[in-house]
Amino acid sequence: MVGIWPGKAEAQFFDQKPIAIGDLGNVYVATGAQPESWKSEGIGMEWPGIYQRGFLRADALWIGVKNFTNADGESFDRKVVHAGPRLPGAGEFFPQEFETVARFETPKVTVNGRRTLDNDPSVDRVDPDLPAERMLRMRVNTLTGIELEKRIYAWSQDYHDSYHIQEYILTNTGNTDNDEEVELPEQTAEDVYLHMQRRYVFQDKSSIPGSEWGANMLSDVVGDGMEDYEVDFHASYSWLGNSQGADLDPLGGPAWNDSPFFIPDGDDDGQLTVATHA
Repeated sequence: MVGIWPGKAEAQFFDQKPIAIGDLGNVYVATGAQPESWKSEGIGMEWPGIYQRGFLRADALWIGVKNFTNADGESFDRKVVHAGPRLPGAGEFFPQEFETVARFETPKVTVNGRRTLDNDPSVDRVDPDLPAERMLRMRVNTLTGIELEKRIYAWSQDYHDSYHIQEYILTNTGNTDNDEEVELPEQTAEDVYLHMQRRYVFQDKSSIPGSEWGANMLSDVVGDGMEDYEVDFHASYSWLGNSQGADLDPLGGPAWNDSPFFIPDGDDDGQLTVATHA
């Protein structure tokens, strides 16, 4: 088995579009997932948006099905297609539609003739009946014959601009590739699973070993019946854990004399690198 680490060219194999109309901004990929290096700087979910500094290193999306038989007659007890956290999903995810929809025409905001933010503000069409101010919609065929439609909704209103609502719709179409022909018209999708896996980064510029790719992040979920306390909602959350091999407290992401190369000389004597998230 040969492993290939995805570089920028691979990660950008699929189209990308931003949603950045409020305090939270992100660049989304046409597959519905974001592998590690999908952005040039490799980190998404920018918050507060004015700083354009993100905390999401990877957002994987896997679809699994039981007792699957492909178009060549090969049978699998379990079949899984995946995009992220490392590989972009080529050969398993086949984007069909990818559009940005706005409720109204996007205003142009400039300072001295220049756009105030780097993210592209253009939209593909305007729908005055849109329930949100902005929607990013993608429709994707997958190698399992299960179509994924994903919709991301966003608002610019002050009380609702720090989150994106993501809606997932799975349809058993039997189309396993990029053309219109249906390869598995009689398929029954059995025990379908949708798996989402996010890896956050709060210390991408600190000297803590592995912190630039989220090695010291811990995650958990509530609402799955496994918690030791009563909750009436479903959620996932992450927090900063300790780092193996670190000889200093990781709180605040201190920069030290062994910090990564992107810390300028003179800025590596103890400054905290994650003030925007402290």
